[in-house]
Amino acid sequence: MNAACHRRGITIAQFLQLRGHGTCTNSQSGYGKQDTPTTYVYQRTSADRAHRCSTGCRPQQALVRAQATTNAAVQAPPLPSALPQPPQLQQQQPQQQMHPLRGLYPSSQAHASGYLKVSELHSIYYELHGNSCGVPAVFIHGGPGAGCFPNHARFFDPHCYRIILLDQRGCGRSTPYGCLAQNTTADLVDDLELLRQTLGVQQWHMLGGSWGAALAIAYAQAYPHAVASLILRGVCLMRPSEIQWMYGGAAALKPLAWQQFIGLLDAKERTNPLLAYYKRLLSNDSNARQAAATAWIGWEMSVGFSNSQHMLLWNGEQWTAQQQAGQAPQQQQQQQ
Repeated sequence: MNAACHRRGITIAQFLQLRGHGTCTNSQSGYGKQDTPTTYVYQRTSADRAHRCSTGCRPQQALVRAQATTNAAVQAPPLPSALPQPPQLQQQQPQQQMHPLRGLYPSSQAHASGYLKVSELHSIYYELHGNSCGVPAVFIHGGPGAGCFPNHARFFDPHCYRIILLDQRGCGRSTPYGCLAQNTTADLVDDLELLRQTLGVQQWHMLGGSWGAALAIAYAQAYPHAVASLILRGVCLMRPSEIQWMYGGAAALKPLAWQQFIGLLDAKERTNPLLAYYKRLLSNDSNARQAAATAWIGWEMSVGFSNSQHMLLWNGEQWTAQQQAGQAPQQQQQQQ
């Protein structure tokens, strides 16, 4: 009880009154004061008995403090108004009205752009939007290989932020396009740091999703002093367990899309579709590369976004694609 009073900043008398156990009188309003000798008298009340019956705990006994010198009881001061009321007595606060989701900020034109040579082979493209004197913020695109677009600058308020967009090695307008040589995670991390130093940025906020989230985290680990904050979505750390789930485990969620994905492969290739697609995407045959790229992005989009065409419906006898199930009534009407 003493500990409870101490946490609330009230006297024992006030605590007992708040709990509704008996009456209490004292000569001092403070708690724990060393004043005149005192005598404590315990009185058990009906509230104590009810409390013991309902909880099975030792009853809180009423405390009467009498001043020894005068033997005169002084009534305890009233409870301060600041004490919290029991939950059942508190007035319910009106629920705040939820505001609709705000859209992206208005589109803007880049006020500066250029190429930064990051190696003997690679040059990366970058552009600047928003307030040239604003808070630096950089967008890290996903993929790998997606590239940046002007629409990515709309995540930031152009009046407050100095917005930095860049295409990673081999992506977008960076050169040479599609080149995988000298293109590792460590290389991309060093490119970000070189770009930060080139632009004279002390610290920047980093926004990234999917592969962009993984790259932003890798950069923050390498250069923590340069990161003001991380804003991440669709977090993927590229761990083996995540790769295995994406290209195997997720098939249980989207079986129709998975069948379309592996349908491009030969029977032997389907035992390791990730390796099979890697070889096809690096093939000298442009048609094979294009077909593999189309199937690859189709699978990733089906996992990342809801697509009714990839859902299966159970009609009581067999699983059918939703599109086929939707066409069945029309075919029946035509037959009739």
